[in-house]
Amino acid sequence: MDIPAELTTSLMKEGYGMHHINTAFLLDKCSDKSMKEILDAKIPAKSWKKVAEELGLEKYQGMDTVFGRHPL
Repeated sequence: MDIPAELTTSLMKEGYGMHHINTAFLLDKCSDKSMKEILDAKIPAKSWKKVAEELGLEKYQGMDTVFGRHPL
């Protein structure tokens, strides 16, 4: 993935894990939502699939297989 290094570093300093940054980056590319909006919506009790649905990101469907990732 081509996540800008400055963005990755900044988000990691805020406490986000790389796995969350990667998933938020992919969802960001499928939507008009910012990575920050997506990351803020993710809580431990909420799956990435639920986050995507709540943010209206139905376009993420199939993203996991396109990017060779586990299902959301």
